Amino acid sequence: MILKVQIDDQLLELNVPEAFIEQAEDFFARMDADMDQGWQVDREWVEQPDQMLRGQIAANKLFTALENEDHKLGRLMAGSSELTACSCRRRLQGHRTPT
Repeated sequence: MILKVQIDDQLLELNVPEAFIEQAEDFFARMDADMDQGWQVDREWVEQPDQMLRGQIAANKLFTALENEDHKLGRLMAGSSELTACSCRRRLQGHRTPT
């Protein structure tokens, strides 16, 4: 899978192998379970994040991983099912492209 990420005027194409996504299923399940318990968004606690907010949370984690050059977390977040298509306040946009 190729995830195209646009940050301001920079376009990044992140290659995330399907095998990697399959191996990370436990990580994604834990992340979903955490979000099911509610999530702190800025100064507000959200009891039940909807699909759009979950995508924004995943996009924010991806953005932070890219900023910190945390390649492992970046690859995990790029493979997240929450990032089918979303945007967040940091102007990060993601679109899944089949490989």
